[in-house]
Amino acid sequence: MEDDKGYRGHVVLVPYPSQGHINPMLQFSKRLASKGLKATLATTVFIFNSMKPDTSPLVGLDTISDGHDSGGFAEAESIHTYLARLEAAGSKTLSDLIVKYQSTDHPVDCIVYDSFLPWALDVAKEFGLIGAPFFTQACAVNYIYYLVHHGHLKVPAESLPVCVPGLPPLELRDMPSFIYVAGSYPAYFEMVLHQFLNTDKADWVLVNTFYELEAEVVDTMSKRCPVSTIGPTIPSMYLDKRVKNDKEYGLNLFTLDKSALITNWLRSKPPNSENEGISLKNHQSTSTIGHQRELRTSGTPWRLSRKPETAAAPPFHYSPLAVDTSFSPPEMSPRVMCVVARFHMSVVRREFVSLGFGFRGIEDLKPQIVCCFYYK
Repeated sequence: MEDDKGYRGHVVLVPYPSQGHINPMLQFSKRLASKGLKATLATTVFIFNSMKPDTSPLVGLDTISDGHDSGGFAEAESIHTYLARLEAAGSKTLSDLIVKYQSTDHPVDCIVYDSFLPWALDVAKEFGLIGAPFFTQACAVNYIYYLVHHGHLKVPAESLPVCVPGLPPLELRDMPSFIYVAGSYPAYFEMVLHQFLNTDKADWVLVNTFYELEAEVVDTMSKRCPVSTIGPTIPSMYLDKRVKNDKEYGLNLFTLDKSALITNWLRSKPPNSENEGISLKNHQSTSTIGHQRELRTSGTPWRLSRKPETAAAPPFHYSPLAVDTSFSPPEMSPRVMCVVARFHMSVVRREFVSLGFGFRGIEDLKPQIVCCFYYK
């Protein structure tokens, strides 16, 4: 039913306050707005004030608090204290936001929240609203965490290979990094498991993937919860062009060093360079030296790229390289393989699935150039 402004409903979207989570949800917000919904992206006060994000004419902006309005995550004493403050302050200020809109022409109808923030569903249900978690990671990763959370998959693995319905047999190195190295970053491991604390109360479960990429595991997980695939969350101009002039990926929380743009490096490589197979395994520091040695001896041009080191992310031993967000997939040569790993997951093609910071099966693709973009 449309209101007097022509909107079919009002959706407030609440991302986890990290670039790799905000931008996918922003892209989804633009899609919702293009369908006639009023979409409001609610970032933290700190991110809003420090970044002044220019989202899109289609998407409104509002704020909630993470309890650290002046300094964000850097103000927190630890990961545990930050997440606790985020839940306490976030729950209250999200409630305040809903109440604020109740007295306007556009009361909130639905809360779409990052799956890392399960408390947002409790807030939505207190107000009788529709609630849907937004899983930024691939369905394969989510399903493995789902099985661990519900006790159907033991950590550490009791036997190998690990057999997960909807996925090929998995070696330990193929698992998400929190499982591959049991006990690493316990606060984050707890957070990824707590994504499923109350999904049984959710109206939908939105996953940032597309069905053709992960058909088997999507079908399998759909038997346990109402999964809807809504990806890939990239600007419309690189997909179906249904959202007019939609070229921007979103906000950037890091300063871009244009002298190190990945596009400059790619364009410097000859179009017909020799290629050899490369096998990338897990990102953990114990194997980093082996990764680099393997790449250096492969004869294939390569570059490993990551975000600058921050207090929120553990250090990696790869040299940083800026990511050019204006570089779109259609510009790439078919012989250039980009392995995109976002927060402990990488799914590049359905038949080649790796659940850690790596990629299994790349030797069969024989790319001329290998680019690995690591996001944490």
